[in-house]
Amino acid sequence: MSQLLASVREAGGAGRALGGLLASLLVGLGVAAWPGLPGGAARPALAVAAGAVLLWMAMPVPLPVGALLAVVALVLSGAAQPPLAFSGFASEATILLIGGMLMARGVEISGLARRVALELAWRAGRRRGGTLWALVLLPQVLAWGVPANAVRSQLMLPVVEAMLQRAREAGEPPAAERAWRRQWMLALAFGGNVSNTGLLPAAMGNILTVAVLARTVGLHVGYFTWVLGAWPVWLGGLLVAAPVIRRAAPAPEPGSGFRQRLAAEAEALGPLTPEERRVAAWVLVAVLLWATGGWTGIPLSVSALLVGLAMALPGVGAAPWREIARIDWGTVLTVAGTIGLGNALTDTGAAAWIARGVAGSPLSVALGRPGWDVVTIALVTQLLHLAMSNVSSEVVVLAPLVVSLAHSHGADPLAWGMALALAADNGYFLAIQTISNMVAVTQGGLRQREMWRPGLWMTAANVLLVGLTALLWWPRVGIGR
Repeated sequence: MSQLLASVREAGGAGRALGGLLASLLVGLGVAAWPGLPGGAARPALAVAAGAVLLWMAMPVPLPVGALLAVVALVLSGAAQPPLAFSGFASEATILLIGGMLMARGVEISGLARRVALELAWRAGRRRGGTLWALVLLPQVLAWGVPANAVRSQLMLPVVEAMLQRAREAGEPPAAERAWRRQWMLALAFGGNVSNTGLLPAAMGNILTVAVLARTVGLHVGYFTWVLGAWPVWLGGLLVAAPVIRRAAPAPEPGSGFRQRLAAEAEALGPLTPEERRVAAWVLVAVLLWATGGWTGIPLSVSALLVGLAMALPGVGAAPWREIARIDWGTVLTVAGTIGLGNALTDTGAAAWIARGVAGSPLSVALGRPGWDVVTIALVTQLLHLAMSNVSSEVVVLAPLVVSLAHSHGADPLAWGMALALAADNGYFLAIQTISNMVAVTQGGLRQREMWRPGLWMTAANVLLVGLTALLWWPRVGIGR
């Protein structure tokens, strides 16, 4: 019977995949035949983009498969020659992602991330409300040495589960444990989203936006430039997250027995191991290289790759290469493929054509008003994020369009690009919007309906913070009109 059910599920999955691929093909052909589209390579580029967006929204096939199919379609349709279609594989954004994931793997293997998490949870938990604040702060701390939200979330999950286990061992009632799970998993999700904001290497939306700015307008955004522009949104999101979570998911204060068991587990770790010391030193090297890249001329991608490879060096790293190399290569392929599509939209003039169409629409009125332009971009990005769940795909499709719109409206492409990234990396309403949301729901036991109300407040706060930052702070640091 189990084999029969498995074969039925497999057949259903195959039918869904074939149906999704066929629908994507029909959408692409329909767009290619639509009258009024530009000629040349822009027409097939728009057709491929339309079909790819449908694949990314419905996800009948894994995201890496959809991204690579888009690359193949670009070449077969005549929208791009292989060097342009495959340009994402040579992109600095892709190299930065690989380096960051290798770094994160070293931090994970060494046990340094778990030590930091337990120490922070124990010390902050001694104060009233401190446990929640510790879990919201933890991904912000990890972001300095783990520039991949997927890895940060996976590192936090066992810590939260261990804390819940200590609560059970301390004899806390089941109702309290359920309340803590809801509250702490919301902290994992929302704290992880906020951690995407302040540091350039901390999220793919940031990295991809910077890559588009460099390719389209020759604007190279440095580490400090991003931090300087994004810190108000980062700090504001951090300050809003804990009160919103506490109000939406109230929970009792953990008892003394829980805190004692957590303290005992943290103390049992003992002094720093040699591997932890080496990894901490390499993380510090990475942060210093990123911070001084404007003076040294060393790109962020090179610094990340250098430190990531150092994690596998005998005697000075964290583990052998076969262990360090166990990263999510599917994410790498997804990013590389989507970058190739974004580059094709830019180089064929398809993005500029869409921008000219938007410039003549009612949306152009809001985009033409200082302050409201950034709010409009952030709001539209959040709305589109509900349908296009993958952040990389959304940013790669929208970033060329946003840059073109900025040119047509006489605005600063950096301001509009940052507004796009700061909104795209902060999806709070649905589980599928970000990796940290998915980890909390699919692995942490959080229910989707438990995210709706606090997610709505966090989304509104994000749009408001981006708008206030654009009005009050960016003009002081040279960002904006």
